[in-house]
Amino acid sequence: MRIQFADKFVADLETGELFKNGRLRRLQDKPFRLLELLLARPARLATYSDIERRLWPGLNVDARHGIKEAAQKVRQALGADAHRLQCLRGRGYRLMVSALALPEEMLSAPLQTANTGGIYAPIPPAFTDQPCDQATA
Repeated sequence: MRIQFADKFVADLETGELFKNGRLRRLQDKPFRLLELLLARPARLATYSDIERRLWPGLNVDARHGIKEAAQKVRQALGADAHRLQCLRGRGYRLMVSALALPEEMLSAPLQTANTGGIYAPIPPAFTDQPCDQATA
């Protein structure tokens, strides 16, 4: 399945690849799994424990440092859209996008033109949180 978001990104959940305007953006496994989790619940909170279970299944560890690193790599891949990945201090992360699951007939279509059909999840009103994993003055 492919999920389109922020008008220019497509996440291919089968291959673990992220595309921006049809071009591959390199993303390692854990950052991609974080992105996948956040796309499954657009604009909604994924708690630290949700993320830990997704990225380190079966392990009972506090992986906040690893989560922070994965989030930074997702932000790098998003480039100018990095602000869409928000951290709610002490709670978790959310990705402020509308996500569109592309229907089967579009899976072979060029990524640049895949922009219709699927499931729409609206973005709630803008939030003013600052990312909690970035240094503040």
